[in-house]
Amino acid sequence: MRQRYDSYSPAELNLIGPQLLKMAEEKSSVLRTKYSPNLGAFMDEQVYGKEAVMNDLQKVLAKKKEFEQGTAKEKEAKRVADVFEMYYVDAATTMQWFGPGSTMGLPAGFDDYFNGVDAMVSFAAEQSRYDHLALSTDLTFGYDASMQKIQGLMSDISARKMTRVRYYQSPDGRYIGSLNNVPKTIVGLDKDHLPEFIRLWTHDPTHKDILTYRNIMLAQQYHQLRAFTAYADKIHGESPIRSSYIRATSQVAKVYNHLQLSDVRLPDDAITRHVAHL
Repeated sequence: MRQRYDSYSPAELNLIGPQLLKMAEEKSSVLRTKYSPNLGAFMDEQVYGKEAVMNDLQKVLAKKKEFEQGTAKEKEAKRVADVFEMYYVDAATTMQWFGPGSTMGLPAGFDDYFNGVDAMVSFAAEQSRYDHLALSTDLTFGYDASMQKIQGLMSDISARKMTRVRYYQSPDGRYIGSLNNVPKTIVGLDKDHLPEFIRLWTHDPTHKDILTYRNIMLAQQYHQLRAFTAYADKIHGESPIRSSYIRATSQVAKVYNHLQLSDVRLPDDAITRHVAHL
C-alpha cells in the first residue's frame, strides 16, 4: 500500500477541528465535480474505448479498497489531504496563481493512484499548444518526509522517468488522450499554515491573507523547478526531460518575477525552506 500520509500525527491533525473539517469537506465535495475530468470522452473508440476505461476504473476501485484498510490515522490524514488538494486547485484557478490563461484540474483516479498526480496545470504557450506541470500535493510537516519526496523526483530524473498522465483533455478540448514527459513538483503547507489556509478558503476566500499562501506555494514551485532543470542538465544535458523542465520553469518564473517574490519576505515555512536550498 502506498504510504502517503505517514508523517501526520494525531496532535498535528487536531490543528483542524472536526467542525471545520466537516464544513471544508462539504465545500470541497461540491468543487470536486467541477474540476474532475469527464471520462466519457475517453470511452470513444478513437481514444481508449469503453472497455479500456472500465478496466482502468476497476483498477482504481481495487486500489481504493487497499486504502480503506489503512489505520484511523491514515484515513483522517487523507481527509485533510483531499480538502487541501481541492482547495489548492480551486484557489489557483479562481485567482489565476499561474498567470493569465493558466488552468488547473484534478486528475482522473487512475492518474492519482498509479501516476502520483494530485493536480495539473496547463499553460497556454502558443495557439493550440500547452505546456504542463504535474503537481503532487504534500502535507508532510517534517524535513525528512518532504525531502524524501523531492529526492524521489530527482531519482526519477536520473532514471529518465517522467510523469505520465493517461487521462488528459486540453482546456480547448482539441486533444484527448495521454501526456508523456510531464515535469512534476511537490507543493504543500506545513502545520503552521495549513489550518489557516483551509479556514480562510472555507469561510472567507477573498481575504488578503490568501495571497500569503499563494506566494509560499509559488515560491516552492519556482525553486524546485530551477533545481530540477539544473539537475536534468547536469545528468542528461540536452534531452526531453531538460526541455520539459525548462518550459515549466519559464512559465512559473514569469509569475514569480511579475509578483517580485524574490523581494518578498515570506513567512517561515518548513517545506519552502527546504526546497529553497536544493
